[in-house]
Amino acid sequence: MNEIDPMEMLDDILQRLEAYHPEIETKQDDDISIRLVHGGGKELFIDLDDEFSIFFGDWHCHYSPYNYDYNRYADEYQEFLSDLFDILENRQYTVCTYRENEWNGSWLEDGKIPDIDKIRKDIGADGIKVVCSFWDSEKDIVFQT
Repeated sequence: MNEIDPMEMLDDILQRLEAYHPEIETKQDDDISIRLVHGGGKELFIDLDDEFSIFFGDWHCHYSPYNYDYNRYADEYQEFLSDLFDILENRQYTVCTYRENEWNGSWLEDGKIPDIDKIRKDIGADGIKVVCSFWDSEKDIVFQT
């Protein structure tokens, strides 16, 4: 099994994020958390531990460095970077759903403008609060199904 330690990618990640003024929140022997703050007060966290993770609002995703094929690892790292910058550049947004004020699910969606009809159809249930969150808060949309 091939593996590259996510911690070894810290300098590469920080260099790529330089324009976003990343802050290292925690730096322990086996865990690093990077915080990005938008002028609107939104936060995005990147955790480097035994995997790459992105946390944005109530959505998060893990990208594994443990693969039997080295090229697959490279694909996972590129997917991590792609998702990260698609969020930061408002090409993707998170869709978080809530039923009776309890988190019900979340996913990442492509596009600069949420397709409310498509999202309603994908959810397929009534009475769900839907929060579409962009890095740029001015683009956010909240609606009920």
